[in-house]
Amino acid sequence: MGTYTWLLGVLFLLVCWCLGVYKRLTRLRARAVQAVASMHATLALFKPLIQTRVAEFADIGEPWLEVTGIAQQMENDLQAALPFPLNADLLRQLMRSTDALQRAWIQACAEPEDLAGGPLPVDLRAQWDEVAYQAQAARALVNQELVLYNQAVSQAPAAWFGRALGLKTVTYF
Repeated sequence: MGTYTWLLGVLFLLVCWCLGVYKRLTRLRARAVQAVASMHATLALFKPLIQTRVAEFADIGEPWLEVTGIAQQMENDLQAALPFPLNADLLRQLMRSTDALQRAWIQACAEPEDLAGGPLPVDLRAQWDEVAYQAQAARALVNQELVLYNQAVSQAPAAWFGRALGLKTVTYF
């Protein structure tokens, strides 16, 4: 009877440990998914900012057309990444288009002033800078959550259990 009790005790501890590992991995994954969703919501703020002001400044020329084109590409990448929040390839493509949008915006803002003033009003630049700052903060949060998730998934005992559940590391950006 003593050996049977020890065996049940060890089995009970093993089951409790497995449940703890599972809860930890799923909690970290959920936090990473939530951070990605928050970043998606922040990146979606660029679209209305461009749409509401595009008609107002349609005569700016080539730099503004490039900004709107890249913004559309970013919106397409955002829609493609929404159903798969932890897909590394889709996240990298989304970040590439976001970086391209920021570069195009900087180039559009660098246009020389004419007699009417600068190419874009100061309030539009301030709104853009605020959204860009929020997007940068959201991206940093996503990377932080992905680092924690990746560390948990790759630790020795949890890695064996995570592999059995199909949990794998996600490349951060």
